This record gives sequence, C-alpha cells and structure tokens, in this order.
Amino acid sequence: MLFWPIIAPLLVLFFKAGFYSSLFIFFIIPSLYLSIINRRVLKRLVLFSVIFLPITIAIDYIMEFTQGWHVSSITESYRIFGYASLENVVWAFVFIYFVVAFYETFLHDHIHPKIYYPQIKYLILLVFILSSIFLLELVIDPILLNINYFYLKFGLLLFIPPIIFILWKAPHIWRKLIKTELYFFFLFFGYELTALNLNQWAFPVKDQLLGFITIGRVRFPYEEFIFWILLSAMAIVSYFEIFDDDGR
Repeated sequence: MLFWPIIAPLLVLFFKAGFYSSLFIFFIIPSLYLSIINRRVLKRLVLFSVIFLPITIAIDYIMEFTQGWHVSSITESYRIFGYASLENVVWAFVFIYFVVAFYETFLHDHIHPKIYYPQIKYLILLVFILSSIFLLELVIDPILLNINYFYLKFGLLLFIPPIIFILWKAPHIWRKLIKTELYFFFLFFGYELTALNLNQWAFPVKDQLLGFITIGRVRFPYEEFIFWILLSAMAIVSYFEIFDDDGR
C-alpha cells in the first residue's frame, strides 16, 4: 500500500492501459485488498460511496456540456442524458470507496462498527436536493446548466465547506486528514499524469477554467490540482466523519 502510488503509474504506463484498466490498477486492486482485511465495514463503505453517484452524474453532465472536461468513453453513443459518461460514474464510486476504506483501515478504528449512522440521512437529503435541482433545470431548459467556471464553483461549494466544518467541530482530526491527503496526493497526481498521457480525459475549453499547469507534454487546470489532487481525499473523509461516523 505504501508504494502503490509509485507502482500503479508504472504499471499503467507499461501496459498503456485504457480507462477501466487504469481504474482497476489505481483503485480497484488496493480497494479489494482493504476490503479483505477490513471486511466488517464493507457494507457501510459501499453504501456511503453509492450515495454520491447522483450528484456525480450532475457534475459530469455540466462539465461535459460546458466542455470544461471531456472523458473518453467506450460508449460514446450512450451517455447519461446525452453528456455524462458511465466511466465517470464507475470512477466516482471506486475513488470514494478507496479513500474511505483507506481511512477506516489505517487511521480510524471502531470497537463496535455500525452499518450506518443516523446522520447519514442528512447527506442523502442533501444529494437528493442538489440532484433534484439539476433534473428540474434539465427538464425546464438545459441551457440553464451552461454554467461558466463550473469546476471552480462546484469545487468551492462542495469541497471546502465540509473540511472547514469538521476542523471546527473536531479540530483534533486534522492529523488524520493530512495523513490521508498525503497518501492520495501522490496517487492522484500519478493518476492524473498517466491518464492525460494516455488520452483518457482532456480539458478542451480554456475559458471555462482559471488556467493550466503544464508538466512535459501534459497540462491540467488549477482547479483539477486544487480540488481533486489536493483536497478531494480530505473532503471525502470530512463528509464521512460528519454524516457517517462518530467524529473521532
């Protein structure tokens, strides 16, 4: 596990893996390992990961619609609502699952783990409200979803608040957040570089993004670095602690 952020990119580049093969190497292999050694929380982590899928579809739809990003799909002829890719839905599930499985296995332990905590209903309600707003705008007029700088806006709205809240509510947890992020920073950074090298996704329209970081032949937006590579693992753990854990 410690060296997986180094091993995974090398394997993907060596085999010139496609989207699903890369996903399998980066996320599914370590997730399966964590599921075996920590089976008692398997159902809970699956439930938590599934909850985010509707909002994932909404985000991917708007980003594809505005051309802020484009995920290469093996099912280009079938995209959810015409834009959102099935690949991104699968990616979101295994990404979230791996983060919380890592956190539960190595940084947080329960004497009596539960399948779910009562406050999870508030997360389900939040996702339901946001997804309903998306569907309503989609039905009324899809042009309403042509939101400029959407990556920046949804990043500020969905990634920053849970981190601030959990640090305010349980300030002692900051060490666990930092340890989680340090691991996933290197994993996500390697994943980003290999995916761009292998044309698994791209960022077509410059004026939807703040700017780009260029490394060799690849480039990715500042938003990608800040919200996904740097903050996403901490945000997922924060949601997990707020809605589906004990804040310890």
